Amino acid sequence: MVMMMRKLNILVVDDEAVVRSFIKSVIEREKLPVNQFLQADNGRDAVAITAQYRPDLVFMDIRIPELDGIHAAEKILADYPWIKIFIVSAYSDFDYARTAFRAGVCDYLLKPVKPVDIITAIRKAAVSLSDNQDISRPVMVKHELVRKIEEYVRGNLDKPIHLQDLANAVFLSPSHLSRSFKQLTGFSVMDFIQEQKLGAAAKLLVSSERSITEIAGLVGFNDGTYFATCFKNKTGLSPKQYRKSHRIF
Repeated sequence: MVMMMRKLNILVVDDEAVVRSFIKSVIEREKLPVNQFLQADNGRDAVAITAQYRPDLVFMDIRIPELDGIHAAEKILADYPWIKIFIVSAYSDFDYARTAFRAGVCDYLLKPVKPVDIITAIRKAAVSLSDNQDISRPVMVKHELVRKIEEYVRGNLDKPIHLQDLANAVFLSPSHLSRSFKQLTGFSVMDFIQEQKLGAAAKLLVSSERSITEIAGLVGFNDGTYFATCFKNKTGLSPKQYRKSHRIF
């Protein structure tokens, strides 16, 4: 049985009209499964058009007026994480690509973009969306996911927190949670947990007379020696040195 691919609404964001026209010509020539072809020549309009029309796929240049492509992509994915964004850029610099992937884009295509790249991106997106008809109703948008994780960690600092605990709390698989959180924040989930625990410990060290062993327990470390090692790795000081140099009373 031949699978019917869902037709997509596509947004092309580029301040060069020739690029937008080229992508449109490839779509028409190849009879790709596109329902609506939207265009914008700056990042701010791209965000506004996305809010109004909810495209399934976005081709986005980086160097565009008013709001650059990376920040436009971040704004779009914060509210509509199911939208597939492909950066199309003349810049092959690794930092650009790394920043784009951290923002959550699907791929980074170099200009002059090849027809085969456009065809592949659209067909893959069409198949993916056909396989998942509920994609427009995600469990939670990305910024909400991060907020829920932060709340859970801060509310359970006194306990050992495992990845499965967090995954259960936000109703995601551990692998999906790890991948999404890393993509959004640049931190692994476990690094974030430790960052929060050690930050809380630092506050207790300078604002209370509790013993270092007691403070370690209050932030979920069962081993005082391991706590001291982690704390020194983060701050460059032992808990005792930190308390002495940051005492507030």
